[in-house]
Amino acid sequence: MAIVRILGTLRVHPALRLYSTSRAGGSQPRRKSIGRKSGRAHVGARRPTPRVFVAALCLAHLSLSSGSPSEATRERGPWLKVAVEASPMGWDPHVDFDLTAREHWEQIYETLVQLGPDLAVEPALAESWDRPDPRTYVFHLRRGVLFHHRREMVAGDVVYSFERARRLGAGAPGRALEGMQSVEAVDPAAVRVVLSAPNAGFLSALAANRGAAIVPRDVVERHGSLKAVMVGTGPFRIKKYEPGFYAELERNPSYWGKNLPRVDGIVFVVTRDESARVADLRRGALDIASVRDARLADGAMADKSLRVASPPPAQVIAMAFNQERPPFATRKLRQALSAALDRDALVKAAAGGHGELTAALPPASPFALSRGDVARLAFYRRDPALSRRLLAEGGQPRGFDFTALVVDRPDLLEIARTVQAQLKEVDVRMGIQTVDAPTQANRRRAGDFQAVLTAGDWSPDPDGYVRAEAAAPKDGERHRTANPELERALEDSRVAIDTARRAELWRRIQGLLAEEVPAVWLLARPAGFDLVRAAVTGYVPRPDLSRGTLKYAGLAK
Repeated sequence: MAIVRILGTLRVHPALRLYSTSRAGGSQPRRKSIGRKSGRAHVGARRPTPRVFVAALCLAHLSLSSGSPSEATRERGPWLKVAVEASPMGWDPHVDFDLTAREHWEQIYETLVQLGPDLAVEPALAESWDRPDPRTYVFHLRRGVLFHHRREMVAGDVVYSFERARRLGAGAPGRALEGMQSVEAVDPAAVRVVLSAPNAGFLSALAANRGAAIVPRDVVERHGSLKAVMVGTGPFRIKKYEPGFYAELERNPSYWGKNLPRVDGIVFVVTRDESARVADLRRGALDIASVRDARLADGAMADKSLRVASPPPAQVIAMAFNQERPPFATRKLRQALSAALDRDALVKAAAGGHGELTAALPPASPFALSRGDVARLAFYRRDPALSRRLLAEGGQPRGFDFTALVVDRPDLLEIARTVQAQLKEVDVRMGIQTVDAPTQANRRRAGDFQAVLTAGDWSPDPDGYVRAEAAAPKDGERHRTANPELERALEDSRVAIDTARRAELWRRIQGLLAEEVPAVWLLARPAGFDLVRAAVTGYVPRPDLSRGTLKYAGLAK
């Protein structure tokens, strides 16, 4: 084992020399050594937050595998410099699912299958799988795969990993192992997974790797957790880490992927300000950086040294209704709101030209409707006369008042105000109550709302896009749709393995949702924009903002 120490003076990696001399107002000031004299880590006058300090202490003796000492230290060639918003609060792939943590640990940990550039499920640590019955999968493991500490991965590691992940919450709704009833080793190179019910989205959820990472049982049991060690099978392994500044991940020379990774390492550079990221890209201090501001992406398009790698729109902006409380217990009133909206104007005004018209499934989903089909859905074309008629039929001829909970973010508030202005034209008066994200989630879960404006996350399976609004009420959540026809179609889609059959079902489901209106789906947009230097080759962004495709990225000479 090699030991990485981060509480002493660290040399600046050659890949960071340009970065470390950035001017004031750029990415970050020149890094200072982290001292020991006071008994706490410090960086100049900047004091790390308690959680970052804990992360630093936990990783102070971070263990990882290594080849020979000379191989671990010598320069092999190009390193890819990638901007991140912050240092991860944790690196445990069974616990830490926030974006910052994921973009770090997904270079180190893998699971049985993976999502390809087109989001199709591909073999990874399992080279193939069988489905002997609708509830059972048998995965045949790739032989000769080594963990970073050079022990071969076997079926026992998979069983241990899945059982550990499920204990830590990965079996919860929306996680990779939801519905897993049992997992067992058939032999050292085969694993049987049995689900509690057929689930057509199981492989996609597994490939998204939200709680399905394979970890070495011996390492976890020796250290008691994954707080102080990071040993996986992935294309990169941790080399140096300084919280608040950067993390260096070097190439795994024993990686099972042929000719992968294509660079000798990655440096994740903490660069909080989006404008600073663009400036650093232009002068070569960064190679890849994400921005959410569409104006920065538009500006980058005019720079020949950069390209904008924008994935298909996957983030759905919607306003969901509480159907158990007035006024939205009345379906005609929900339909009236849908008919009052000018969705094309919303796309232009709120998404900077980067959004698209959407039904319940965004364009990034393989089961999304075409733009023409979306435009023909019930109540999707703006029709104020129809809206007023539906208001009258719903018992509100003079309109009504309601309040929408909106997370206090400029982009969401801009959309909310545009919706507010459009509804006012049919005498529907929408109040806007700003809240933080946890408050909105808690009040929605409790049914304490009339309407909520949400920015949904990418889902590996279409069911994830509509579950919150379209599932039958249960567990005390009485604010969701209770439509038997819709529920039957959803249940059929969850067990249909044939792609054509699923596509047919999801076309029907989206039509039913447009008529039922548990929510109004306003627009879809990319969750972010990847700005990439022209010298970077092979990198394809994913709609979920995953950095899992960095192993395919190279740097042209």
